[in-house]
Amino acid sequence: MEPFLTVNGLLRLKEKGLCVKKLIMDDDTTTFVLAKRSLSDDIEKAGDKNHIIKNMTNELYKIKDKNKNMSVKTIKYFSKCFSYVLSQNKGNPEGIRSNLKAVTPHAFGCHDYCNVSWCRFLSDKENYTHKSLPFGKDLVGEVLRTDLEALFSRYSSEAMLHKLSDLQSSNLNENLNQMIARKAPKAVHYSGSESLDYRISAAVSQKNEGQFYLVKVNETHNLSPGKFTQKKLNALDQKRNLRKHSDMTIEKKRRRLELKEARLSNQNTHEVLEGKTYESGVSILDDTESIDIEEIPALDTFTPTCTTIENVELDNFIIFGLETTGLNFDVDIIQIAATDMTTESQFQMYVRPPSGYIPKRVTEITELEMHGLQMYHKLIPVKSTGIKVALELFQNWIKQFSRCVLVAHNANYDAKVFMNACEMHSINIDNLIGFADSLKLFRKLYPDRKGKGAHSQSSLVNDIFHKSYDEHNAIADVSCLKELLLSVESVKEKLSVFSVNDVNQSIKRIKNEKMFYKTYTQMIYDKMIPKSHAKNLAGRGLSLKHLETIHERSGVQGLQVICKGISTNPAKVATNISAAFSTTKTDQS
Repeated sequence: MEPFLTVNGLLRLKEKGLCVKKLIMDDDTTTFVLAKRSLSDDIEKAGDKNHIIKNMTNELYKIKDKNKNMSVKTIKYFSKCFSYVLSQNKGNPEGIRSNLKAVTPHAFGCHDYCNVSWCRFLSDKENYTHKSLPFGKDLVGEVLRTDLEALFSRYSSEAMLHKLSDLQSSNLNENLNQMIARKAPKAVHYSGSESLDYRISAAVSQKNEGQFYLVKVNETHNLSPGKFTQKKLNALDQKRNLRKHSDMTIEKKRRRLELKEARLSNQNTHEVLEGKTYESGVSILDDTESIDIEEIPALDTFTPTCTTIENVELDNFIIFGLETTGLNFDVDIIQIAATDMTTESQFQMYVRPPSGYIPKRVTEITELEMHGLQMYHKLIPVKSTGIKVALELFQNWIKQFSRCVLVAHNANYDAKVFMNACEMHSINIDNLIGFADSLKLFRKLYPDRKGKGAHSQSSLVNDIFHKSYDEHNAIADVSCLKELLLSVESVKEKLSVFSVNDVNQSIKRIKNEKMFYKTYTQMIYDKMIPKSHAKNLAGRGLSLKHLETIHERSGVQGLQVICKGISTNPAKVATNISAAFSTTKTDQS
């Protein structure tokens, strides 16, 4: 069917006076031979670059089946090298030959055939490491090297070199096919309708002229194109051109590869976690109780980000501080204070802990204590309230600002305590867009300050302003921090903001660790898994029981999928965990 349609289309073009001299296509020999017989022996064929690279990648996977020490990362490396050789030597068969000859030896540490234009080893032998090979090291294995050299030599014949030096792309055709499919979907039988010609003509016009072809059609038929239509189509064409130029940049191409990797990783992870979601004929099985339908909770991944949020002005920053009964994120808040960066507006509230008790060591630091329901500061009674009411009052006070960033000294801690309390009492501050840490800022501004507490707020105030203040009193803390920040030039550009979502994800990770880490105690004791890996697995919401389920479903491969991101060598971690499960099963039997 496809050869017939191709030849029929070429003949129709010939009747209209258009002579096709070259076909860009994959290695479909039948179509090309039929086209030569029907049109002319002078017609030539140019290979499609994407198909050539795909065929090479498939051959590399066949080599992987024979050589277990060849990883997927290694396959991607050789596929990328092959693509670079083709792109950088277009129209140069000898350049392709020499570079293909160098690819395999280069990966194995032999640089006799390398060129200084692309091989960094030749210019920096002492510090050179591979960027894309596993662990940056040379590949090893004579059998693997022989197989790879044999594969690349197949692409070095005279006929193949001539073909590789004149590769083209069929992406434009694929793009046109997509446009036609939108206007004439295959699911609808438009081929039996008179509208098919118009639909295809519309797609071709859009391809050649852009969306503005509609205006030209209207003008040809003496119809008003419409101001709104012209404006909309102009905007669509501009968007198309911007996207076209953007998609061609290296950064955009790299981002597309990253997103593709993430999609594949997520897909593999979901398959491992969900188990068997469908099985035909399940109702006729005798033992339906043995069917694995347990779904492991979705993994919690946390990638902290510091970002510059647009349109944040100085009056969007609110200095805030807390006094608490401990150092964990789930401790009680006993004082909340805040002040606006540009005005004199302040908030201050003492908070009664739910237990009615403040530890003695905390009283010694903050001079806050409880006697019955009365709170005292420096032995003087102060007005206090419960945490829920205090948070609601703070929420009402902060509403006067359209969007705000809470700034604190060591905000990583204060933000967790504050957001955990808000979650516990269902308080949602809509205009809070993030947090900023002044401790990180002053560490960057004064890198020469060394020693414990060198960048503490009291130390900075003492050295910069030559004064002391009532530290560990939240209202005094925020007032002095405001003074410190206003002394920094262009402070709003220098503060790194992290989002509320980052804080919530961090809290969730800590809760997961607290819940699941203890399940790995025996494996840590037996040195089957290091503490850091156990913490990472627990933080992602996985207990040892979850890993056992994954191992029963998918074996070592399933464990390896789950262990990605917690170790530079997930295969080794997965093997150790699998060995531990196997040993436990043997002991039980």
